[in-house]
Amino acid sequence: MKKKFKIEVVTTNEIEIEVEVDGTFDDRLKEFNKHFWSAEDLSEYLEGLASMIAMDGLNDFHEGYGYVLNNGKLPWDLRETPEEKDKIIFNITSMYEWDNIEVEELE
Repeated sequence: MKKKFKIEVVTTNEIEIEVEVDGTFDDRLKEFNKHFWSAEDLSEYLEGLASMIAMDGLNDFHEGYGYVLNNGKLPWDLRETPEEKDKIIFNITSMYEWDNIEVEELE
């Protein structure tokens, strides 16, 4: 006998991001907008990064954003070249994820 189920999984992510904003940020945003999608300001720019992290998990490198620190820790592939840390402007200080799962048996 086969049974069929509909399962709804709703995942909520809460991500805290520290970002270094200096005089070069406007140039960085213009370059990002040229190659990716158009972010109007820092808030929209960070929405994109948070969305990538929520979908793909926290990786060392996120396309369009570069390397990301995890609680101040340097990504594995940059540990041999710490001078690259100066180019990193994002630090993920915390990330929480939880799921709400509902299962319904279908007839």
